[in-house]
Amino acid sequence: MNMTLTCVTTLHPLRADTELQFAFYRNGWHVQGFGSSNKYTVQSVQLEDSGDYSCEVRTIMNSVRKMSKQLQVLVQESVKPMLSVFPNLDKVLRYDQVTFTCNDQRSKTFSWYKDNVKLNSVRNTLRLSTQGDEDIGHYQCQGESGEKSNSIHLDVFFVWLILQAPISIHEGDSVTLKCRMWRSGRAVNTTFYKDDNMIKFLGSQEDLTLGTVSKNATGKYKCTRFINTGLISKVYIAEEYISVAELFTSPDIRINLHPVVEGADMTLTCHTSISLLRQSTALMFAYYKNGKIVQEFSVSRKYKVSSAQLEDSGNYTCEVKATLSTVRKMSKAVSINVQGMAVVAFTPNFGKILTTEAMTLTCNVDPKIKDEQAYYWYKDGGQLNISQQSFTLQSALVSDSGYYQCRSTDTHISEPLRLDVSNSNLILQAPPFILEGDNLILICHSRQGLDLPLSEFVKDGSALQSKRKKSDVLMEKVQVYMTGGYKCIKQTEFYPIIGFAAELFLPVTEIFTYLVLKVKTTPVIEGDPITLSCGAALNPALNPLRGITKIEFAFYKDGQKIQDFSELHTYAIKIATMKDSGNYTCYVKCSINNIVRSSQELGITVQELFSTPVLVVNPAVIQRGNLMSVSCDFSMNPDRSNAAVRPTIYKNGKAISTGRVFKALPVEEFNAGQYMCEISDFDRKIIKYSKTTYVLVEERVVGAKLRSDQQDLAIVVGSNVTFTCSTPQGTALSFTWWHNSVEIDKSCATYEVRQDGKVLFIASIQKEHSGFYHCNVSNHFSSIESNKLEVSVIEPIGGAFLSTNQKVIDVVSEDSFTFTCSLTQGNGSHFFWIHNNQHLEQDSSTYEYREGGKVLHIKSVQPYHEGSYQCRVEKYTSKRALFSESGTLTLKISSKGGSYLKPMLIVTAVVAVLFISVVVYKYQTKLAMLQFFKGKLQKVVPMEKIEDKILLVDNMENSERLSNFHH
Repeated sequence: MNMTLTCVTTLHPLRADTELQFAFYRNGWHVQGFGSSNKYTVQSVQLEDSGDYSCEVRTIMNSVRKMSKQLQVLVQESVKPMLSVFPNLDKVLRYDQVTFTCNDQRSKTFSWYKDNVKLNSVRNTLRLSTQGDEDIGHYQCQGESGEKSNSIHLDVFFVWLILQAPISIHEGDSVTLKCRMWRSGRAVNTTFYKDDNMIKFLGSQEDLTLGTVSKNATGKYKCTRFINTGLISKVYIAEEYISVAELFTSPDIRINLHPVVEGADMTLTCHTSISLLRQSTALMFAYYKNGKIVQEFSVSRKYKVSSAQLEDSGNYTCEVKATLSTVRKMSKAVSINVQGMAVVAFTPNFGKILTTEAMTLTCNVDPKIKDEQAYYWYKDGGQLNISQQSFTLQSALVSDSGYYQCRSTDTHISEPLRLDVSNSNLILQAPPFILEGDNLILICHSRQGLDLPLSEFVKDGSALQSKRKKSDVLMEKVQVYMTGGYKCIKQTEFYPIIGFAAELFLPVTEIFTYLVLKVKTTPVIEGDPITLSCGAALNPALNPLRGITKIEFAFYKDGQKIQDFSELHTYAIKIATMKDSGNYTCYVKCSINNIVRSSQELGITVQELFSTPVLVVNPAVIQRGNLMSVSCDFSMNPDRSNAAVRPTIYKNGKAISTGRVFKALPVEEFNAGQYMCEISDFDRKIIKYSKTTYVLVEERVVGAKLRSDQQDLAIVVGSNVTFTCSTPQGTALSFTWWHNSVEIDKSCATYEVRQDGKVLFIASIQKEHSGFYHCNVSNHFSSIESNKLEVSVIEPIGGAFLSTNQKVIDVVSEDSFTFTCSLTQGNGSHFFWIHNNQHLEQDSSTYEYREGGKVLHIKSVQPYHEGSYQCRVEKYTSKRALFSESGTLTLKISSKGGSYLKPMLIVTAVVAVLFISVVVYKYQTKLAMLQFFKGKLQKVVPMEKIEDKILLVDNMENSERLSNFHH
């Protein structure tokens, strides 16, 4: 398909006869130089012809020049589906199986036609079991785009011998011919011919391999076979004319400019056409200059030369090859002569002067032109009678104003350069051509003899320089935005004030007329290569004699440099991943004035080829012996729904399935483990993993048992006890604890549940803990109750002590006496009495047990009752005895008579002491008598010791012992 662009403009009615020239640009590069045609045609449009197109219009003298807006042209791949057939043969025998395939990845539903009659099928394949003439015809398919595919003609034969060849043979194909007989019978002496010349004798074989064919393989082919049909035997002949089509045509080089002039951008295009039946064939192109390669094989059919120089002249050829074929073709050589370009220069370098002033014009040409040159000058399109390289207007006139051009013998005519000669008193002078990055000097220039010392400069109404005694202003590194209307005012310094003003519009020419960052393919999907291309084009108005202009490119992502400045204008990512998403920009650096410019920001979002997989285990709870399935769930990008991916399921790090689903029946314990899955494309460029899931194969709970760390569950208050719940079988167990058929709250402060619920610990047992305990063990499939354990809580006893019924222990023979045994803690059930370390037996004649043994009563104290007494309190459980023993009391007994003598002796002793004291007092003055009396006193025998027996208490402290026995 050809594409034609038209540059439309309208002339002013009063200038309807003005001659215009048109030029066309693609991505800022010349694709067609200035000429009289306002049309640009692209023959056999290719994908790479996409781009931003613009056109430029100018007058012959370049006095008016205008550029159009850019028009984006997007060349899309043909949506026409391609039809293929298997087996790929031009004819078949009756009852052969044939499958047609409609190749269109954009469509999900299809329509089929035979001889333009719609068939009843919506799938992308059409299968036939050929029957005969009713299957003969032209077959086509149609996708959702609505365009029908190429047609394939199917021939069905019911004969003894046919010669089969592939459909639509092209150069570079590997071809095999089949000399095929009917299903029954026996054949020998197979022979093949081309144009009636024997090629090969094959005996009983039926296939002839021609290998890779060229167009020379075209011709009439014939095969013969001697066939025994069972009824007759004879030689059968089958013929076929085989035409080998071109895969692509011989290339030719096309040039964007005629002629190619120095400084212009030259683009060569290697043009070829691919066979309509092989439109998917990928081609690569290479370029040669004078037999030496200047551009290696690549997918681009274009070769670009920025700012062509004289040395770029030469004989150019291009070569084309198919990527999956041996077919290669070379174009004819095209001779390109880059013509030198002349440039007009003014000295002084101003576009405006005053009358009577001098101006020198020079015709500059490339210094590489060594031959003697003749020069030709033109003004406003008319030739001047000047043959020198330079000439001077000594005293310029207003009539000298105009557009000047020049050329030499070997150069192309220059671009027009405007000179204005003014008859005014004041002009604003600037260079005739201002390029961004230049240092610009503006001069407010007045006629000689005018005394106007003060100058002021204004831009677009705003002061640029206030009044001062300086006639010029310097603007460094001017930028494009500084284009505008400038004005200068010059006046006298003193009264009377006299002044003049001059105005000038100054355009600042930008170096790059095109700077765009593009991505080669959209949308960008994981695994795809990404190629960012920084398209930059120099302004064609630049000085053609500037020489080779060096351009370098750098790339940034999210403000960070990812590729430093180099001559490479592309940035490639071989395999796109999600992290490559971001905002990209490119920077271009030019050797002219060291200008650096940035492109627009290009946002790239890399789409997932497939989602992160999710491992799904079904059922969620798996019981031993049941069915388990593990699936790897993911979704494909809608634009790549047919992309081939490879799911793999792993268990404990080892692959167990290369499919999307893994099934186990019946499930056993060894199926438990860590499962995860991965999804990758077939080249494993993109790999994603699911989260790891632990699969537990659960068993039913069997035989729950409750045990305690105490053999005797009659437990004393304050003791601790541990219960453990266990089961010999079961997985994913859950434990609950019960006390007197009420579930124990695990947050209760008096209980502590340990070891994932298996252990119940009571740190300090109390009376309320008495009762029956059991545990319940369950999982998703079963629940079982353990045995019950009964806990009896016993209050401890202690602090046994003895008390008597008398405040003063004074026991006289034959008196009665009572001991009482008491506890400071707890209650005892059995009381025992100990006399002189011997347990007492209850005997009514000597002792009497009262109040269940707590009290020991002696009706009549006798001498044998004398001695130590102690009580013991005991309390019994089924397997434990608690006891407490009191301290001892010692009982001494006196006789009955001794009880009257004792007070008399005491009275007598007191009287004697008083008497002696009186005597001592009366005779204390008599020393001798006192000493005598004192000596006598020292010889007095002490008071007779009372030998009567009394009751002494040897031990009045209570002693107690508490002993607990644990079984």
